[in-house]
Amino acid sequence: MTKDDYVYSYEKLKELIHNTRGENPKLTGNTDARILYDGRITIRFYATDIIIINSKDQYELRVEGHFENTTLNRLNGFSPARVKKMQGEFYLLKDYSPESCQKKNLIPFFDGIVVDRFGDIVSTKIKN
Repeated sequence: MTKDDYVYSYEKLKELIHNTRGENPKLTGNTDARILYDGRITIRFYATDIIIINSKDQYELRVEGHFENTTLNRLNGFSPARVKKMQGEFYLLKDYSPESCQKKNLIPFFDGIVVDRFGDIVSTKIKN
């Protein structure tokens, strides 16, 4: 996946879901998009809501223990975040500079971390 081809804004996903007439549009493989009861939109990989997007284009990231390469690819492909895998653990890059893979530029990944549409960390809990 390339970044520019797959990152969806809230409005783009809302339109995509609306155009499929109530169906959950398949984004790729076992990944689809759904509108949640509170109006946020989720990108679901199998049975896990791995990315939840609010109307402010903030992306809540979750893996719920699934630290596989496909989950990593979905997080990187469908959100503006840059997640790396090192020694079986996920890390979020704080900065996209050429030196961004240096350890000092990585923070441990945890469920519920939120990034904005540029991939900058917003908070640890999403707000509507």
